Amino acid sequence: MNSSRIYNNNSSFQPEKLVKIDELPVGEAKAVTPPPKEQAEESRPPQTPEPEELPEEEPENLYGQPDPEDDIENEKPEPEEPAEPPIDLEEIQQQLEEVYQKGFDDGLKQAAADYKNSGQTLFNIAEQLNNTREVILKNSMGELQELALTIAEKIIRHSITKQDDTILATVEYAIRQAVKSDEFYVCINQDDYEVISRKIPELIAKFSGLENIFIKIDNSIEPGGCLVESDNCTVDATIASQLELVADHIKNNS
Repeated sequence: MNSSRIYNNNSSFQPEKLVKIDELPVGEAKAVTPPPKEQAEESRPPQTPEPEELPEEEPENLYGQPDPEDDIENEKPEPEEPAEPPIDLEEIQQQLEEVYQKGFDDGLKQAAADYKNSGQTLFNIAEQLNNTREVILKNSMGELQELALTIAEKIIRHSITKQDDTILATVEYAIRQAVKSDEFYVCINQDDYEVISRKIPELIAKFSGLENIFIKIDNSIEPGGCLVESDNCTVDATIASQLELVADHIKNNS
């Protein structure tokens, strides 16, 4: 809105010239001389220079300060964790039983394998010992046989010298082994004559059909042994022959 006061149709109003202007004749123009440049610049009000627009710089991320973009990402809502399914006690119990059974079966298999290996090892050791025994026996068989014969001979000779019944049993055994006959000749050592001569009647009575027993002295026969002869056969019951029978028995059963 203009602040000038307007007087409309007022007879007392007289217009006045506010700015003095030289009046020139019609058709002429007054030349206007511009003020000097220095004066014009001085008369010009000072102008405030407009600030230069600088490009916007992104703020530097200081060490240790969170990145704004990270803040934006961190501000995203976290996804909700799915609800845990309810615990099935029966299923857990079944799994425990399966694990226990599997461990038990594996233990049995392992024990069976260990037992089999141990048994095989024991069998191998026993077989090695048996082979070693056989080798020892084979290498020392002759010595063992000689030892057995020596022991048997000592036993026989000891029984002959200490017991009179031994020669009687030898003579009776020889007669039984002989072919039946009505008379026999018994060859013995001089040391056994007294015992046998006293037992002749008893010996004849033990054998049916036997009528006579004749005694012959032969000192080449060791005491305790005898040689029974008849028309049909001869029975060697000397100590040497008895030891030969023992030796044959040991060899055949070794």
